[in-house]
Amino acid sequence: MPPIDVSVGLVKALPLLGEYYKENALLQAELPARVIPGVRERCLCVIPLSMGKPVSCYIEKKDGQRQNVPLEVVKAADTRRGPFEWSLQPVKQPQPPQIDMSPQAPQYTYAQPQPPQHYAPPQLPQLPPRTLLRLQLCRLWTKMLSPSAYEH
Repeated sequence: MPPIDVSVGLVKALPLLGEYYKENALLQAELPARVIPGVRERCLCVIPLSMGKPVSCYIEKKDGQRQNVPLEVVKAADTRRGPFEWSLQPVKQPQPPQIDMSPQAPQYTYAQPQPPQHYAPPQLPQLPPRTLLRLQLCRLWTKMLSPSAYEH
């Protein structure tokens, strides 16, 4: 589908789009230099639409940087220096994946969960006494904080 031309001007086009166009799209136009305050170069103005209503407004400069701009500023510039050549580009919605429900479709099987493996401490007599004490305190602390300690 080719872009829909909405070059009647932004002030007239936005209410019509909100009323009659019930899809997502990008409304865009090339703006001349110095139309938007603080922007000295030509830029692309983009107004994303959701169900025909504007959700944001930004300009994209030649170097690819985007800058948010109030919609009212763009409307005023379009009225004062335009109307610019606005075009409407429909945005395709991603299609959900198709699920094959036929009998030959692979069936998923779930494996029984394995019980957790418990940590086996290293040989305790080989450790220095200070490390042995730390390990014993850690084990004691872990036992105290485990959920099974509260079940009794």
